[in-house]
Amino acid sequence: MDASWEQLIRDVCLAEGDEDEVARGLGVPQAGRLLLYRRLVRGNLESVARKLLPRTAACLDRAEGGFEREFGAFLAEAGTRTHFVRDIGGELVRWAAAGRWAGEGYPPHLADLARYEVLEFDVGIAEVGELPPARAELALDRGIVFHPTARLGRFSHAVHDEETDPPAARDIALLVFRDAEHAVHTRELDAGVAPVIERLLAGDALAQAVRAASGHGEGPIDDALLARVAELLAVLADDGVLLGAA
Repeated sequence: MDASWEQLIRDVCLAEGDEDEVARGLGVPQAGRLLLYRRLVRGNLESVARKLLPRTAACLDRAEGGFEREFGAFLAEAGTRTHFVRDIGGELVRWAAAGRWAGEGYPPHLADLARYEVLEFDVGIAEVGELPPARAELALDRGIVFHPTARLGRFSHAVHDEETDPPAARDIALLVFRDAEHAVHTRELDAGVAPVIERLLAGDALAQAVRAASGHGEGPIDDALLARVAELLAVLADDGVLLGAA
């Protein structure tokens, strides 16, 4: 297959519009063959994206053909750059969530929901390897060792609540992680404690993280906040996401 034929196939597969529109613009005798390639390629990619973003797809499909339309627009305007089909959902969300899906005409929680589904997927496939070394006891002057899959995401809707549709609009911090059996879990964090966990994930020592989150700089530690953080850390240790002290 020469380069010009490969480019033609690519252009047809990524073109926006239905098959009749694409066929009219081809002007080549192989239109039927090219449209077959289009159906195969687009169908496979869209199917994978739907499986990776089931709730996002269902939300868009409340308007007839919504997900198919959005996926077609993504292929036409941005296209996929990955060699791994599993990444197609993340590419779609990175293209749409920051601008297109945050605009008028789309459900207000759509962008958050899509980002959350990508976060869950990324945690689910994250490579772990050998777990980092950790001490059993925690100390104010040491950092915290978390399971390598742990990620903290911030959202404007309670997108982890699958029982409420649409999800409630409120600022929320979610810690997403994988357990020893490779199941993905999400834990909602208290608004005051979330900044501490964020800094701990970035490598701060416990005292440093608590001081920074409470705005005390190098001053005394907020004992009430420290107690709340300690309570959460005990829960996270039971979850298997906190491995010990650095």
